[in-house]
Amino acid sequence: MKASDGRVHIVRASDVIANATAQACRQAGLSEVCQELLGFDGAAIFFQAAPQLEGATFGDSVLAYEESCVIGIRAADGQTDLNPPMDTVFGPDDEVIAISQDEDKVIFTGIRDEPRPRSRQNHTSPSTRSASSWSAGTPSDPRCSQSSTPSCRAVRPRMSWSMTSSSRSVSWPSSSSRASPRSSSVRGDMDQLSTLLEKDRPAYDHVIILGYRNVMTPEEADARTFLTLLLLHEARLDNRAGRIVAEVLDPRDVELAHATGANDFIVSDGLSSSMIAQLTENPEVDAVFADLFDAAGSAIGVKPAHWYVRDENPVPFAQIVAAARARGEVAVGYRSAGPTGTTAVLRMNPAKSEAISLRSDDRVVVVGPPE
Repeated sequence: MKASDGRVHIVRASDVIANATAQACRQAGLSEVCQELLGFDGAAIFFQAAPQLEGATFGDSVLAYEESCVIGIRAADGQTDLNPPMDTVFGPDDEVIAISQDEDKVIFTGIRDEPRPRSRQNHTSPSTRSASSWSAGTPSDPRCSQSSTPSCRAVRPRMSWSMTSSSRSVSWPSSSSRASPRSSSVRGDMDQLSTLLEKDRPAYDHVIILGYRNVMTPEEADARTFLTLLLLHEARLDNRAGRIVAEVLDPRDVELAHATGANDFIVSDGLSSSMIAQLTENPEVDAVFADLFDAAGSAIGVKPAHWYVRDENPVPFAQIVAAARARGEVAVGYRSAGPTGTTAVLRMNPAKSEAISLRSDDRVVVVGPPE
């Protein structure tokens, strides 16, 4: 890319979609958070000079901006570091990386201390049971070739004979930091799914359904995805699996998708378009996206509220930020489950002084180390 003089950015949207899908299996509402950060309607990521923080720590900075959430540091040499250790010291000309409604809202309001509320339960270890994926995409699809879900130990994609080549196989990158998932594949038409399930009935933790690409229209691909969801429901797999996440190609099909029984949806073309638009507007956020959506970097988490608060009494969001800081995370929002049968409400980047009441089934959105 030397001829472009650094003006051309390679966008690996498929990598973002792959990691967002894998993470969405284990965290309810994560796809909505991704769309919020990548879209233009809500909170976005900005860089801002922070001379007031020189000599202060990153832990100090997370409470020093009333209307923005500091998630990292960009050093004077341009290197970005998301959620560094809380004792990391700001140097001369370092900048904050912040989530905010607008660039002019990233305003330093002073270093402060805040007592953190006592939580009701400590962090528990993630599950290490098997995971399974019903793939409507080809087995060589990059969306199937990696996982950012460390508890994934076995993956068994299933795909239609007529849509995939028999010469293709699933490949998984090796990793020194965690065990790579075992992989195998089973071929057969999707209308035989119930029969396949009767022959192979492990306790699946997660199910991922990917849409076919390049062999049919997005509308036809989504129709097959919805049919697969209905077949899974008929086979009662939706009662045995922890979460079912489906890819939707056409954003217009999202409302219809909610009636099919999946727990979450990745609108892949929508995420890709939003990411490209963001990079067109501000190419500097490329390094931040690469870190957030890389399996080895910092990660967006949607964690149980009781890890951060003891009861449902209202507390300033600053206290939730303080509780997350004690866990080595940065709180950037929350997701309220709402009454049974209603749609959950995502609130990103609330003001530090905003009083928030979180119930046991609500979630706190954080940026932290991957699980």
